[in-house]
Amino acid sequence: MPESAHILVVDDIASNRMVASLMLNQLGFRTTEAANGPDTIAILENQPIDVVLLDRMLGEECGFDVCRTIRQMGPQQARIPLIIVSADSRLTHRVVQDRGANDLILKPIMMNELDTTVRKWLGKNLAPEQTPKVETNRPFDSGYLDSMGTGEFAHMRYELLDVFAREAPKLLARGRAALAAGDAVELRLVAHSLKGASLAVGGNQLASLASTLEATAIARELAVADAQLAACNTAYEALQPQLDDYRNRMSG
Repeated sequence: MPESAHILVVDDIASNRMVASLMLNQLGFRTTEAANGPDTIAILENQPIDVVLLDRMLGEECGFDVCRTIRQMGPQQARIPLIIVSADSRLTHRVVQDRGANDLILKPIMMNELDTTVRKWLGKNLAPEQTPKVETNRPFDSGYLDSMGTGEFAHMRYELLDVFAREAPKLLARGRAALAAGDAVELRLVAHSLKGASLAVGGNQLASLASTLEATAIARELAVADAQLAACNTAYEALQPQLDDYRNRMSG
């Protein structure tokens, strides 16, 4: 792997970008971040990038549409390895390859798989490890936060907990407002963001419920969304005290 390998991290959720970038930095890569398709294209037009780590859903944008745009930019960009990142366990490597990407990583991102997959596309010819299954029936699984260990990643652990505590109540409030207004598009965006934020702190049960709500919003079946949003709120109320307790134990 070249020491100067430069990875572009593309995700509309700031905490997801932070997690991926810090992991990549720890692995010896340089990183640049983008929050949407236009910023991604602008960066690729002006900076040499070795690999793009691209979230499948960028707010109202689809990551696969961004893939297609990148492939049409020119010969240099057409050769850049594109790795799709998604929380959708139904997504397969074959699907992402058919849509113009090279590889797939499922959330939550595990450092070993991230390292192996990126190195593979930098010419090391390593097979990616299988993504571990995530237990979704527990409100909180500390395994992901525990894996950050000490040093810089320990600091990141606290930042993620702070971001979640600040943003999750806002997302739930936005979801209630969207549902009251009958706005399925806004509800989908909220559910997608809540899913990503929950995965980043090990809130797997809430992430699973948010994923269900996201699918309901996509299908515009708002008649059942009220109960699903209420379930998300209940899961959040169960999760947050456990996150607070975890932080206290780690700080003690």
